[in-house]
Amino acid sequence: MFLLITPISIVFHSAIGEGTSGGSSSRQSVADLVSDLENPRIWKTAIEQLKVVDDSSLVPLLVEALGNRRSSLIRDGAEEVLSSRHDSSLVPALLEALKDGNVFRRYKAVKVLGDLRYQSADVKREVVAQLRKVALNDHDRLTKSLAVRSLGKLGDPSVIRDLPPLAKQDDQGVFCGREVPIALGRIGSQARSVEAFYVLMTMANEQGPGSYAARELAGEKY
Repeated sequence: MFLLITPISIVFHSAIGEGTSGGSSSRQSVADLVSDLENPRIWKTAIEQLKVVDDSSLVPLLVEALGNRRSSLIRDGAEEVLSSRHDSSLVPALLEALKDGNVFRRYKAVKVLGDLRYQSADVKREVVAQLRKVALNDHDRLTKSLAVRSLGKLGDPSVIRDLPPLAKQDDQGVFCGREVPIALGRIGSQARSVEAFYVLMTMANEQGPGSYAARELAGEKY
């Protein structure tokens, strides 16, 4: 394993050093390397190096890696690298991934969108709108619940009334039933929204999926 990892690390360090002077050959070598990373152990070593390579041409490769069907390590690594960039220029590729038939790519893109920092209010509104569509319409329960989580992180009060019905659809109470109250609490805190706390308290006083988590959160808030 040492013999496999060491050349990878050397290539990345070399490419990063050359990349600071804008060498196109260094960017190509990194891009070629990323596209060939099928070994999860090698990918794990490459993650930290990828975080410091400022090259937009790597974004499609990383978004592609979000949907890798062979290894959760590769999917998690791509998510970690993309989230670490906090760069809203990633948004178009990630929004496109929300339409992908690959469920891994969809829910990983949903998570990254919730982690980015948005300088443009218009871009953030578009992201909220697309995440709302995923939360309401995606057929995968995990993807729906992660979209709810990201909406909570973004703190936009426009989705408050959309969330409680999603909790009621979760008969197990471990997907949207868990995430909806948490999202409402986050939105209430970030947006100073009385409505969010009112809806959270209403859920806490009801019976059904989400009510237990809502009571837990309401107890923490009040």
